[in-house]
Amino acid sequence: SSSSSSSSSSAQGTKVAGKGDQHASTTQLSAAYYYLGANLRMLERNEEARSALLEVKRMMPTSLATHAQLGALEEEEQDWAAAEQAYEAWTRLAPHAAKALNALGWVKFRAGQPHEAVALFMQATRLRPSDAESWYTLARGAELYGG
Repeated sequence: SSSSSSSSSSAQGTKVAGKGDQHASTTQLSAAYYYLGANLRMLERNEEARSALLEVKRMMPTSLATHAQLGALEEEEQDWAAAEQAYEAWTRLAPHAAKALNALGWVKFRAGQPHEAVALFMQATRLRPSDAESWYTLARGAELYGG
């Protein structure tokens, strides 16, 4: 008799599953796709990684880590326009993230836009004056740019 009552209560639980449960399962599914994409990228299976990461982006368009992974993947593929698009999305969602600004700056640099790159590096150092990586990036960018 106890098994029938537990099965009826779990059946009721499924009937009343609300938006919270749906959000939790979407979050779990997008996390699984994210880790799949990140691991496929490490295995240099970039087409499959891109598919998984684009699925995360579709489910959770504000995921900062997903935009960062997509940008890094496109950088590896030397698709500067796609990398720039991913990093620009990251900087729009997190305008005070020095890491995002530096990543976007390097892509701009590689895409032949050194002036814009150095401006992004400078913005990153203004946001995080104690961040040694941002200062190094600015110095390296300025050196490569010739100034």
